[in-house]
This record gives sequence, structure tokens and C-alpha cells, in this order.
Amino acid sequence: MPKIETQQRRTLRYFVLIIGALALIVGSILSPPNQTQILPLVSLTAIIFVLELLPLKLFNNNFSLIHIILFSAGLLYGSGFAVWGCLFGIAAAVGIHSLLNKRYFPVSQNNISYLSGGIFDFGINSFTLVLTLSLFGIARGVSSTILDSSQSRLLVLGAGIFFGIFHGGLYVISSRRLDNSQLSWINWDSLALVSIEVLPVFFGFLSLLVYHLIGVGTLLIFGVVAFSLGLLIFYLSA
Repeated sequence: MPKIETQQRRTLRYFVLIIGALALIVGSILSPPNQTQILPLVSLTAIIFVLELLPLKLFNNNFSLIHIILFSAGLLYGSGFAVWGCLFGIAAAVGIHSLLNKRYFPVSQNNISYLSGGIFDFGINSFTLVLTLSLFGIARGVSSTILDSSQSRLLVLGAGIFFGIFHGGLYVISSRRLDNSQLSWINWDSLALVSIEVLPVFFGFLSLLVYHLIGVGTLLIFGVVAFSLGLLIFYLSA
């Protein structure tokens, strides 16, 4: 999020912190994580940690690709698993950034800004995911058998589209309210955002198809792909 802390930014930070906490509570109640998910949870945490440390730049604000892997994780393991992995990964990224910043840039004031960005990413992503999975009745996750019928495919398709639109909409609204300049609102940023928000649908379907073949490796592979896409988009935008 933006570097300069203002009252408007503080208000937004508190708001997303509240909705993030609610999402964590509701998601855990609807689908509590269990001991069999420890290895996938560690994998998801590591992926989100890397993606959160290396965000894109859209509309003068940081944009993390964690929503792509988060949607697939929610489909495979449930809402509680996904939001806890999101929390651990973002917290680790904020902690590492703060330690490095303190060591190498002791006079920098960017820690508050980075913390605000982490709170924003957790609140927006976790709230959007829990809301989507709950509305579509798949808060406990699904298995590969859900693709056996056209109705089930439409369910996953609808959830992915809703997730992308809602997630992208929240990001755009927040960025417009927080960015005073209009120079960054160009066609490239809009096109990149639309392209990125379509990816959860593709990754969601693919994860259900290959999970029974490679198990937890699904998240790791998708994490690498998401990171590669981020580098590609960053290169093209530059």
C-alpha cells in the first residue's frame, strides 16, 4: 500500500484488519484445519511468504499474487486451512522485511507502510475467499470428483469468477481512494489486473484435476507458476 501514512489509510487498515479477523474466525469455524494438513499448510505458508515479499506494482500500489494460490488452497483443503496459511505467510514476510529493514536501513520509516500492506493483503484476500466459498457452499473444500458433472463445474467456475471480480474490485476501490495521482491509471494496469483476476478460475480447475496425482505438490507447482507469472508481468510492465 502507499508509503505515506494518513488518517484515511489508517482507517482502511483498521477496517481490513477487522474483516480479516472475522474471516479467520468464520473460516476456521466452517472448516477447521486438522493435523493431516500440517505439510500442506507449511507449503502454503512458504508460497505466500515468497509471493508477499515480491509483489507487483499496479495503480501505484503493491499487488500480491497470493490470491491465485489461496483460491486453489481453499478448494482443496477448506477455508480455515487457507486463511491460516495466508496469515502465517504474510506475517513471516512482514517479520523478515522488518528485520532486514532494521539491519540495513535503520533510519527508514517503511516498516509501518509494509505492515499496512500486509494487513491489507490478509484482510482483502481472506475475506474474499471465505465469503466466496461460503456463498457457493464449498467452505470445506472439494475433491476431484466435483468435476464429474456439469453442475459441479459451473459451481467451481462461478466461485472463481466471483472471487476474481470481488477481489479485483476491492483492490481497485481501495487504490483509487488512496492514490491522489491519476498518472498511474493507464490501460496497462487495468488489462494486467483483469488478466490476473482470471487466473484463480484456471488454477482452481487445474488443481482439482491434478491433486489426486501429485497431492501437496499441487500447491508447490502452482506457487512456482504464480511467481513466474509475476516476474513475466513485472518484466512486461517495465
